[in-house]
Amino acid sequence: MSDLKARIEAILFVADEPVSRERLFKLFPEHDGVDIEDALTALKLDFEAPERGLLLREIGGGFQLNTKAEHDDLLRDFLSAHRQNRLSAQALEALAIVAYEQPISTPEIREMRGSDPGSVLRTLLEHKLVRIVGRKEVVGRPFIWGTTKKFLVHFGLRSLDDLPKPNEFVTLLDEQNGQVEGPPGDEQQAQA
Repeated sequence: MSDLKARIEAILFVADEPVSRERLFKLFPEHDGVDIEDALTALKLDFEAPERGLLLREIGGGFQLNTKAEHDDLLRDFLSAHRQNRLSAQALEALAIVAYEQPISTPEIREMRGSDPGSVLRTLLEHKLVRIVGRKEVVGRPFIWGTTKKFLVHFGLRSLDDLPKPNEFVTLLDEQNGQVEGPPGDEQQAQA
């Protein structure tokens, strides 16, 4: 079991996208599904130890090693060179529209945003966060957009069902702005 666990860990470490169960089953035909599931469970428990900097997550249809949230600030500083690749507010707005309304056409996005989405959609396409899923059967046959597997991976989602509900955003924004009181002694309340 420890050998299988180590081999799965090595694969997950070098994989640039989540590795599906099916892929693991094919990579280890000498082991049955129960052995692989047991190894994944054991790995997940190993990484949950406080002294570990990584964790094993099931996202985007497979398993992936991620860093723990408590190290975000350190990693953000370390990887500051990548900040130039961050998405603009306009791109994030268009991405949210596509994520929640997909499949959605370019004119429908334009109507919701109030401006031409062409350049931000190209940026999202270059980042492989959206894809063209077809053409709408109307005059002009505009592109229809949807999100990609990379979108799920980037935002740590198993599926689109894991997207926060729109009403949850209002609560989150209110909390960030200090409008919702937390329990006594809450840091947010102290900062407000």
